[in-house]
Amino acid sequence: MVLVLKAFLLLCLQGLCCASSNLRGSSEFEAVDGGEGRACRGAHSSDNLASYYVLFNEVASLAACKEKCIAEALCQGIEYADYGRCEVWTRPGGIQASRPASRTTCLTYALAAVATTSTTTTAKPWSAYFEGIDGGEGRACRGEHSSDNSHRYFKLYSFVPTLQGCEQKCFSEPRCKGIEYASRGGRCEVWTRADGVEASVPLRGTVCLAYHGLRENPGENSSCHTLLEGESCYSDTLWAMVHGIYEEPASYPAPLSPASSWEDFQMHMHHVNPDGCPAPCAPSLPTSDAVLCQSRAVPFHFDRCLVEINKKESIRYKQIGEVHGRKFDLILTPTGGYNWGFGSGSGLSGKFGKIAIKAGKTATINFSFEDSETGEAVELEAFFFSLFDLDEGFVIKERAQFTGFESFTLSSNTEVSVESSDDWTTFGSTEKAWRCGNPRDPMKIDEPVKCAVSGTIDLRDRAVTVLYAGKSTFTAKFEAKCTSRFCFGWRDFIFAGSSSLSYSCEDAPQLGLCAVFGDPHFVTFDGAHTVFMGHQAIWLVRSDDVWVQAMSTDVSGRLEAVAVGGPFMGNRTLIVRKTSPWEINAFLDGEAVFEVGSDEFQLDGVVHGFKSETWNATLHNDDVLKVRTQMQFAMGPWPERFMNRPPGGLYLFKLPENVELTVTGSDILTAVLTMPVQTDGQSGYCGNFNGDADDDFAPGAEPSAHLPTGADLGPVEADFLLFNASLWTWNSSNGSWLRPGQVLRECQGELLELAEERCQFVTDAQMKTECHMDVCATGNLSASQGILAAEIIEYKVNARGIPVFAGHGKCLDVAGQTYQAVSTNLQSMTECKDVLKSLALKRGVIGAQLQQGAPCQILVLPHTDPTSVKIKGGWGPDIDNTSVATGFISNTTGASGWQCWQLV
Repeated sequence: MVLVLKAFLLLCLQGLCCASSNLRGSSEFEAVDGGEGRACRGAHSSDNLASYYVLFNEVASLAACKEKCIAEALCQGIEYADYGRCEVWTRPGGIQASRPASRTTCLTYALAAVATTSTTTTAKPWSAYFEGIDGGEGRACRGEHSSDNSHRYFKLYSFVPTLQGCEQKCFSEPRCKGIEYASRGGRCEVWTRADGVEASVPLRGTVCLAYHGLRENPGENSSCHTLLEGESCYSDTLWAMVHGIYEEPASYPAPLSPASSWEDFQMHMHHVNPDGCPAPCAPSLPTSDAVLCQSRAVPFHFDRCLVEINKKESIRYKQIGEVHGRKFDLILTPTGGYNWGFGSGSGLSGKFGKIAIKAGKTATINFSFEDSETGEAVELEAFFFSLFDLDEGFVIKERAQFTGFESFTLSSNTEVSVESSDDWTTFGSTEKAWRCGNPRDPMKIDEPVKCAVSGTIDLRDRAVTVLYAGKSTFTAKFEAKCTSRFCFGWRDFIFAGSSSLSYSCEDAPQLGLCAVFGDPHFVTFDGAHTVFMGHQAIWLVRSDDVWVQAMSTDVSGRLEAVAVGGPFMGNRTLIVRKTSPWEINAFLDGEAVFEVGSDEFQLDGVVHGFKSETWNATLHNDDVLKVRTQMQFAMGPWPERFMNRPPGGLYLFKLPENVELTVTGSDILTAVLTMPVQTDGQSGYCGNFNGDADDDFAPGAEPSAHLPTGADLGPVEADFLLFNASLWTWNSSNGSWLRPGQVLRECQGELLELAEERCQFVTDAQMKTECHMDVCATGNLSASQGILAAEIIEYKVNARGIPVFAGHGKCLDVAGQTYQAVSTNLQSMTECKDVLKSLALKRGVIGAQLQQGAPCQILVLPHTDPTSVKIKGGWGPDIDNTSVATGFISNTTGASGWQCWQLV
């Protein structure tokens, strides 16, 4: 009946039926809310998912748009704009609302109901990631049997306007096994029952679906397997990811997009060909010894406070911290074996607090927090208390007891004993001190400490960090326990807030990334993109302790070498440079450090280097350099999937003071530098690292033509040059240097086409422009590989949970889509970045965005619920659960008043 009706209507459109049978007009299409000046919507005026309609552009007239509808079996109506945009709506619930829009008309298709009721084969209204239970439609979900319907099996959401919206709730829930959706009232049940949905019962107007997304536990399902190069279906999946999604987007249903991961595309291929393509396993976080900072923990500053000792009564650390703009004091009120003037005394010891306990005695000490001005009690949302150097004398053991805490942290090789009794937990020493040195900084107890007898020790193994929450006071006991009748003297107990074991985000090392690649281009520590095209040795970082230099050659600028030196590594010099057109090598003080092939090199206290010849994206870098990155997500179509080997190999160097350097590329080098902000300041082409990208550059004519601003941007002075000057000569004149804006303007024809082809896989919008520039400036197609490599090593090899400024505006993925967002209760840039850092190991957290005067928003991928992690100020409501962005942040909207950070 439907086919006959469609054919008849088409004949009428061609003028081949008589006027009395003409169905065109008001009986065929009906205006929604007047029709003209209205844009179509779904269940309400803000319900406008792209999946609701098929889009046609350059449609000449409203009548032609109607023809598109009549030719579509599932057409429910149209939206037509007089500049040629035609939306053919296929939403199962049809067009139920509209909103004002100039030059636009919204009409429902009156015969849609006939088509719906007459056809016997219609497409299912749910996506390919779901499967109907007992047919799906008209069914309500149940557990093991038809009467098994515990409320514990699902999370309930009300007023979800569409089935697709309910699917999105499932995508956002890592434990989702299926959904039940009732259009009446928008009731959405997201089932999290361990065994999933196993049964159903009839219920009109309800849909029950099982979710067949990625397997989260590959060990429990041997059928999951992530494809490797050369295996059956690999090339088909690769084609879909690289070409198909762009050339035939209608063949790849939501939530697939150009930003989707390899596993998402493989899952799609599995649904299309289940016998020929296996289901992928979900990417898993690699094991890591990374420490998550606590954003809600309030830091203590023993190095900035004044101490006031009231003999036996109390010790007051004045203005030791600040919360909500109020400075507070820490007061110790001791009893028992404490003696304020005994032994080496109590109070402060560098960056630590200190109390002396007499041998054979136990002191009970009450710690409390008071407002520095009013003396009122101050309750802290959370804070750390750390005890260091728990060791033993010849006849004295050190013991400390705590109660009422939330958790504690010890090192993996701890020498501290732990005992629990009643409400108290006792931490005790087990190893003798043997005249070992004390730590100098609570955040650097990973530095080896020398002992007079036993060599060196790791002070992390003799420390404990305790986390308290919601306290204005707590009590601890300190004991100098005698193990002999002849016991005398005292033991010093040193303490602080954060430690290298666990720390607040404010105390955490403020690591940043600087990338240098190509002609060369720079991404500064603060996220600015700049370019220098010339021939000279330049400073990347210049500080009192850390020196990093680069060698740029030719008038077009080519990154040829990177050098690291300075007092922080004992004034040794590491140089990584091209040694031929097809290889690079590394030298320490002029001596080569690696053998042929993959290799490792270590000089204690100076450098630990790794060299690898390959990387493998489908294994999520598990084997890259034998070094596990601290975070791994399904981050989107990473370029290394299309590159068998990084040109020249891949080098990673771990240097003192949390400095790391990664280098790849042979024709043109690519390097990424990771390091903390320098307390004495820094300069050079990597920027001043002050948190403000805008003061790192002077805007150019094109986005990629930004010129760097700041100190130490000239040639490196001869007295500070780390390179052997005889290997490179240059002219300090600026006259022959290329102007980056001019390069882009003059690039055209075949070279421009080649640049666009070679740069198509670069997903970061800014880096793609820089890729075009490099290919155009040098005529060297391999220049594009440097840009690809820069993305890879910035996000995957040097990743350390670092918030990198992505630009002004809301964050977008490579397909221009916005992300699902969860609100916090914080409104400052610093707090927003701290919370983002605290979520670094939470799989699926992608970045953050902040609108001036509004709460910080944490951005997540589908399947992600970050709210299990406690953050400063607590979580706010979900902002947007309908956005479908996937993969890493590629661009921003440019809207004023917004800032975007990506987590790398």
